[in-house]
Amino acid sequence: LGAQRIFENDDGCRIDVFNQQVIGKLILSSGIRERSERYLDPGNLVVELVSPEDIFLFKAVAGRVDDIEDMFSLMQTGLEFDVVEAELETQVELLEQELFVTYVNEALTDLTEQHNVTTPLHGPVAEITERVYEELEVLHAL
Repeated sequence: LGAQRIFENDDGCRIDVFNQQVIGKLILSSGIRERSERYLDPGNLVVELVSPEDIFLFKAVAGRVDDIEDMFSLMQTGLEFDVVEAELETQVELLEQELFVTYVNEALTDLTEQHNVTTPLHGPVAEITERVYEELEVLHAL
């Protein structure tokens, strides 16, 4: 996933450490940083944990098998999907492209198929994905 470091304890708790870009698809925006909570500050290193909303987005673009289950679990915590949607829009601006949204669309489709749930993201993400595919078809035709 492009993590610079991965730490895992004996219990299987895993922490992926990214610097600036996450999973090679998302940028650590100012919004992500602001929503993060300080977890550890031993002096030379500050560890902050990103919000559940941002984790949901990370999982949606990662494409790993277990991520759909994790997304479903995160939904049970009462995610603020307006925060996820706003971050999605921020990422489009920062990355200057919408292609990564197709990964989110795939994950949301899998989430619906596996758990029979939808989110407020389904509509906007499907709309962007359709636009991306149309643009790719035009480019392919040229």
